[in-house]
Amino acid sequence: MRFKPMQAIGKSKQMIGVFGGLNQSSVGADNEFLDMKNVSSRLYPSLTAPVANDDFYTAEKACQIFVKNEIYLIDENSIMQQRKNGSKRILNLYRNKLDRTLVGMGAYICIFPDKQVYNTATGELLDMEASYTQSGSISIAPVSEGSSFVKIQGTNLGKAFKKDDVVTLSGFTQYTDVLNGAKAIKEIGDNFIVITAVDENGAALRSITEERGVKIERKLPDLDFVCEFNNRLWGCSSANHEIYASKLGDPTNWNSYQGTAADSYAVSVGSDGDFTGVISQQGYVVFFKEDYIHTIYGTKPSNFSLDTVQARGVAKGCSRSLCHVNETVMYVGRDAIMAYTGGMPESVSDKLDLRWTGAVANQWRGMYFVDLILGDTRTTYVYDLKNNLWTKEDSHTNKLISRFYSNGVLYESYADDRDLHSRAIGLSDGKWFDVDWYLESVYLEEGTIDQKKVHSLQFNVELEVDAYFAVYVRYDNDVTWRRVASVTADRRNTYTVPLKLKKCERYQYRLEGHGWFILYGMSKTIGKGSER
Repeated sequence: MRFKPMQAIGKSKQMIGVFGGLNQSSVGADNEFLDMKNVSSRLYPSLTAPVANDDFYTAEKACQIFVKNEIYLIDENSIMQQRKNGSKRILNLYRNKLDRTLVGMGAYICIFPDKQVYNTATGELLDMEASYTQSGSISIAPVSEGSSFVKIQGTNLGKAFKKDDVVTLSGFTQYTDVLNGAKAIKEIGDNFIVITAVDENGAALRSITEERGVKIERKLPDLDFVCEFNNRLWGCSSANHEIYASKLGDPTNWNSYQGTAADSYAVSVGSDGDFTGVISQQGYVVFFKEDYIHTIYGTKPSNFSLDTVQARGVAKGCSRSLCHVNETVMYVGRDAIMAYTGGMPESVSDKLDLRWTGAVANQWRGMYFVDLILGDTRTTYVYDLKNNLWTKEDSHTNKLISRFYSNGVLYESYADDRDLHSRAIGLSDGKWFDVDWYLESVYLEEGTIDQKKVHSLQFNVELEVDAYFAVYVRYDNDVTWRRVASVTADRRNTYTVPLKLKKCERYQYRLEGHGWFILYGMSKTIGKGSER
């Protein structure tokens, strides 16, 4: 009897030289990973360690970081320039949560909710709001006979204000309809202000005096979120359901309605829910709620207009996740991390299986660095916009206070750490030598649910001196990782590690190491087995 010759079981070889990022969904590609730690895609298509986060300064206490030509440190009750230690200015409020909103406008650093302005050119700290309460007799009289310019004079009456301020006057018992209300200051001195006013018939006022009760105020609305755009501050109030803009070039005036292009602006919003963040984007200002996006178009109050769309906005507690990455606005929503370029936002986090309660983020070198609060821990995830992939750095329990980008450097400060950190490419090309890292592959089934034999698995890895890595595998539903190979570098070199694995339905590999590395590629040779 003649038997048909048996066919040799075929083998297939696959090369992987382009690595994807995290994929925590149910199905992932062979070049993607279920989990990782301290891995970066900055050398794409290879994977490597993140750029080192260096200490650049030790502060007296935990603080926020803001950069306006120089580095400024803001602790619970003061602001100071980092290079001039000791030149502190005391702020109005004590904020031990270190959660102030800091906005740059010209030479100013605008500080909320303190409602103060720090002048970086002079070192002065000024209040945005100002008031005068009458403490002695004041006189009111036209500056000349028949003039509509009226001088209001009293001890220190004008000291807290400046020319062109729009102030609210109250408490006048004479000419009540004329003098009480919003007035623009035309001239000013320490003991007087000049306004315009005529009586109900259009005639000049007569000279009068007031003995008590007069009050003059320059007020700001209480703002939940603030940004700068086109030399104005823009803010919003959930309590008032309103959006506001300051007077052009003046962060202290929010009630100036003089019929000019420099006027302040306010508009009511009818959508449900609280505001959750604000940012400027491509020529307009965008206000977010969790389920709405409100956009202000226009160049001056006379042509400002409000547009509202129902879309996934910024989640509550995630306002500091808003930032620009190149030309795209990134932010953390209620159940997705979003990319927004105008129109409708799009989710970029479909491959992440996470539930967060807060986030702080900023950009560096075209990547979105977001610190997500996940239960009791905080983990830094990095989204590479160019290559559309996620990587993960380290987890920690220390609250991230600031993540601020300026002039090619990413600055960070933490609640329980007086050391301030910066991330930049320097002479060492940012190599991080003292780093623990790992990569854990997705479950690999090699295109079939049948048994298969992994004849070889090779990794091409470059290591610095004294760096090492080990390879672990596990099969099918096993929970135990088995170490199958390891390498310790005695010189900087590229190492190829060949492995043979046992027969299985599916498997995972895990690369785990210490020190600077580059994973250039991998290859695998797979032999098909039986159904059992």
